[in-house]
Amino acid sequence: MDKITTTLKIVMHLLDQYHLFLFDLDGLLVNTEALHYRAYVEMLKARGYQLPWSFEEYFQIAQKDPKGPELRIYQQFPKLQRDEPKWSVLYADKKSAFLRILEEESAPLLPGVEKLLLLLEKNMK
Repeated sequence: MDKITTTLKIVMHLLDQYHLFLFDLDGLLVNTEALHYRAYVEMLKARGYQLPWSFEEYFQIAQKDPKGPELRIYQQFPKLQRDEPKWSVLYADKKSAFLRILEEESAPLLPGVEKLLLLLEKNMK
C-alpha cells in the first residue's frame, strides 16, 4: 500500500470523527517552493544581483531556518545589505514578485491532494 493510499484511509477514518478540517495551503496542499525561489531571483535581479543558488540549495536554506534566505542573501551580497539594510523592504518586493508569478501561472497541487479534497467533498456532512 502506497503512502497516499494509507493517508487517504486515515482521512476516511477521521471524517467520521470531525466536522471541520483546516489546511495551510502554502506548502501543504500547493507546491509553492519553486515560486518562492523564482520570486527571490526576480527581486535580486531587479537590484542588479544574480542569485547563484540552484533551487535545491535554496530549498535546503529555506527549510532549515525561516530566516535562512535573509541571512544568506545578505551574506552573499554585502553591498545589498548596505544599500538596503531593511529586510522588510526586500521581502515586500519578493512577496510582490511571488504574487505576480502566482497570478500568471497556477501552483501545482502536491501529490494526493486532489484525491483528498474530492474525498472530503464527497463525505461532507
